Amino acid sequence: MTQQAVKSGFSPAAFIRNVVCGAIIGIANVIPGVSGGTMAVVLNMYDALIGAIADLRKNFVRSLMLLLPVVIGAGIGILAFASVVDVLLLECKTQLVFLFVGLIVGSLPMVWKRASDGGMRASLFVPFIVMVAFMLVLTFCVNADGAVQTVQETLTLPLFFILAGAMVIASVSMVLPGLSGSMMMMLMGQYETVIHALKTLNLPLLIPCAIGGLIGILGGAKVIKWLLKKYSQATFAAVLGLIVGSLVNLIVKQTALDIAVNGFESLVCLVCGVAITVCVERLSSGKA
Repeated sequence: MTQQAVKSGFSPAAFIRNVVCGAIIGIANVIPGVSGGTMAVVLNMYDALIGAIADLRKNFVRSLMLLLPVVIGAGIGILAFASVVDVLLLECKTQLVFLFVGLIVGSLPMVWKRASDGGMRASLFVPFIVMVAFMLVLTFCVNADGAVQTVQETLTLPLFFILAGAMVIASVSMVLPGLSGSMMMMLMGQYETVIHALKTLNLPLLIPCAIGGLIGILGGAKVIKWLLKKYSQATFAAVLGLIVGSLVNLIVKQTALDIAVNGFESLVCLVCGVAITVCVERLSSGKA
C-alpha cells in the first residue's frame, strides 16, 4: 500500500481499506504491549495519520476523509476485541502477560534503530534514563497496592477525572510507534476498568474515556509531530526508556507461584510474542 493511496482516501475502495487498517490499529491498542502507532507504521499510514490529526483544522476535509474510516475501523476493532481480552485476563493472565513481554522485547530493536539513527550520543541517555525512572516510579509507587487495579463499574466525579486524565496520557502514547496506550492504562491502574466498560458498553464510564482520548490524540499529534521533526533521536530514546521500564512493571507484577505453575506455557507465549513482533517488523521493512 503506497503512502499516496493512503492519503487520498476518496474512493470507496480506499475508504474500505482504511476501515480495515483502522480495525487492525484498534485491536492493537486494546492489547497491552502492542503499539497502535507501530501498526500504523507497518500499514504505511503513520506519517499520513499524524499529519491529518495535526492539520485537522488547516486541511479539514482532506484530513477527515482519511481519519473518518480509520476511526470507524478502530472503533469496530476495539469493541470486537475487548471481550476477548477481558476473558483472557481472567482465564490465563500469566500466559497473556508473558505474551505481552515477548511483544515488547521484539519491538526493542526497531525502537533502538530509530533512536540510534544518525549515531549514538551521550546526551541521548538522559531521556532514556528519565523515562526508565518514570516507569519504575509508576511500578513501585503509584501501583504499589492492588486496589488501584479493581474494576470500577459506577462513575463518580473523581473517577471521571481519573479516566479522562489516564486516557489523555494513553492517547498520546498510542500515536508513538513502539509505545502502547493500553500499556499506559494498565500502569495507571485503569486498563481492566476500561476493558470491562467496553465489554459491557458502560456509557457513563466510556464518556470520560472518549473525552480524554480526543484531547490526547489531537494535542499529542501536534506535539509528537514537532518532536519527531526537531528531536527525532531524543524522542525515540525516551520511548525506548518507557518500553524498557514497562518490561520491569509487567514482570514484577507476576508472583513466583504463577510463574512456576505456568512456566512452560509462559515461555512459549514469550517466544511467540517476540516472533510476532519480529515478523511484523520484517514485513514492514520488506525483508520477509
